[in-house]
Amino acid sequence: MKIKVLVLAILFSLLPSPLVFAAGVEQPWDLARLVSVEDGDTIRVRLETDKSVRNIRLIGIQAFEEKTNKNLHSACGAKQATQELRKILKKGDWLQLRSVKSDSKNRGRLYRSVFKADKNGQYTINVQTELLRKGFVLWLPDKIENANNQTNRLAMQEAIDNRRNIWSGRLCKKSKTQNILLGLAINHDASGDDNFNVNGEYVLIENGSSSLVNLEGWTLRDTSQRSFKFPKNSLIQPGQRITVKAGFGDNTAAEFFMNSPTPMFENIDKFNGVGDGAYLLDEFGNLRFWTIYN
Repeated sequence: MKIKVLVLAILFSLLPSPLVFAAGVEQPWDLARLVSVEDGDTIRVRLETDKSVRNIRLIGIQAFEEKTNKNLHSACGAKQATQELRKILKKGDWLQLRSVKSDSKNRGRLYRSVFKADKNGQYTINVQTELLRKGFVLWLPDKIENANNQTNRLAMQEAIDNRRNIWSGRLCKKSKTQNILLGLAINHDASGDDNFNVNGEYVLIENGSSSLVNLEGWTLRDTSQRSFKFPKNSLIQPGQRITVKAGFGDNTAAEFFMNSPTPMFENIDKFNGVGDGAYLLDEFGNLRFWTIYN
């Protein structure tokens, strides 16, 4: 069992020192001109090779979504990530598209690292890293497209350290709970086969405040779109903790279930530089507390 130690600070957690892993080498498969920015991690381009228009999903990042399922807030930061990407990339810009595998795709979209030319005409500006460094997106490492996992992780840490944008906890409407203190810990690797022990993955949330905390309307999510919205009267007494399990079950005052049929949290893969995180968003979608592992 691998469980992170519960730390009662405002959990702007420091990530471990950089890992040495077998990063793949990205190849520049195509040049393209920007047609449009679709959202904070997806663009539309016209490929130079065959002049086709394709959707490109940026490798290694996860923007909050503007259109979401019923359990996930239209999270604070979705609109801001799109706006920032539109500042970085302008219609007609020449872009270089890179990946480890030429056939990498994400839900039908080409999966590529997007690089923009600097003022010398060299494609040195890593668009993904820029969004992470400025605090507009989450780190989403990939086992195969792993060339920038470490670079992107460190860029995100810079944003966390400086409380930039989504990491400020107050990017959108300020919650009345701004002064509460919650600690998160995650057991990301269930005992035995994770697929047969989904509830062996869980998140602990501890109230380090001196007053009662009600998580009604808050959302717990992983780096991707999987999430759980807390029901009415989700109360944590001072000094007490609740457990949120990944699988199915009946909610109680101390135990909640995310109702996922499959494991939610990525296991650590040091060889490929892969990890994950648990993120707690308040009633307005502000990212307030988190724990990240790798």
